[in-house]
Amino acid sequence: MRIKKGLSCILVGSVFLGFCYFMIKMDENRMTNLDSSTNSIKTTYTTKKSKDSIMYTPHFTYIVNGQKYVCTSNFSSSIKPSTKPRKIFYNSQDPQDCYPQKETLENTFFYVFLIFPILFIIVGFASIFGLIPEQTEQYPQMGTKNRLKDEEYYNQK
Repeated sequence: MRIKKGLSCILVGSVFLGFCYFMIKMDENRMTNLDSSTNSIKTTYTTKKSKDSIMYTPHFTYIVNGQKYVCTSNFSSSIKPSTKPRKIFYNSQDPQDCYPQKETLENTFFYVFLIFPILFIIVGFASIFGLIPEQTEQYPQMGTKNRLKDEEYYNQK
């Protein structure tokens, strides 16, 4: 039974870890053609209201060779975006091809999220190798089908 639980933890952790790897590679691929950068001069945002919340999508205005461009973030958030200037990466051949640098908070959440699949994998291996004790019959759970036996056990003490 512990091997089955261990493999389940490893599988769940591996799927989440694969998702994180996919997100990192997606960002890296997006940045390959962007060979220049500048700072935004203005940050605005659009809102989209749903039943329970408001989602904010930031838009960053930046200037390349005297011409203004707007870079829209691919991500929306329920947290109102900062209006501080942000670094914008763009393609010097096509300045409309852009990508805003992520905020530190966005990166922090991502790396904290990355810890969970690693913990799942560690717990899975620990379970397989017997480092996590299994539940024994010494402490039966209340509410099981064998309630009479459970009550006898607890009444003995």
